Amino acid sequence: MILQIYHEIKATFRDAILLYLLLIFMSIYILILAGGSLPYNDYNAKKQMYLLGLFHQWKSDNLGRTRASPHIKSYARISPDNSRAAWFLLTSANLSKAAWGVCEKNSSQFMIRSYEVGVLLLPRNYDAEAHSFKIAMGCSSTNDEATQPLPWLYLPYDLPLTPYNATDSPWIWDRNYVKEDSLSGIWMPRQ
Repeated sequence: MILQIYHEIKATFRDAILLYLLLIFMSIYILILAGGSLPYNDYNAKKQMYLLGLFHQWKSDNLGRTRASPHIKSYARISPDNSRAAWFLLTSANLSKAAWGVCEKNSSQFMIRSYEVGVLLLPRNYDAEAHSFKIAMGCSSTNDEATQPLPWLYLPYDLPLTPYNATDSPWIWDRNYVKEDSLSGIWMPRQ
């Protein structure tokens, strides 16, 4: 059953979705103390250079949380004009085969190595006629939002997303960083 669902999803979304990754970049990380909670390592980063074009900066200025990056993962299908979301997933699952599973043994078996938990928000769960959430900006309701029917979605990050610039790089937990953070600390896992 799971294998059948996997093949249906793969066929449905093969070319349909653009993927953007929000990942903390070095200049922001220097301002915060997130420690080893970010599981991106040097070995994987070197194998996945193609991901650099998909990375986006973590920004949450609207909520005052840019310096407080979350460890939880969130995924959403956002409209091109950033006004609506088709769905929102809040989960502990990172983008790995261990978390999402992989077909093995000539696609006769679906293997998940790491079980994760998450909550999928769908507009129809709040309004049977709704096909998308309206995205709210900031943390307080406006008069316009108060007069509109549900469903509203408050995202933990700012839109539009900010792509990495030429000087940004992802935080790699097993690399040494000698530039001090906001608490005068340095990161030296390799001595």
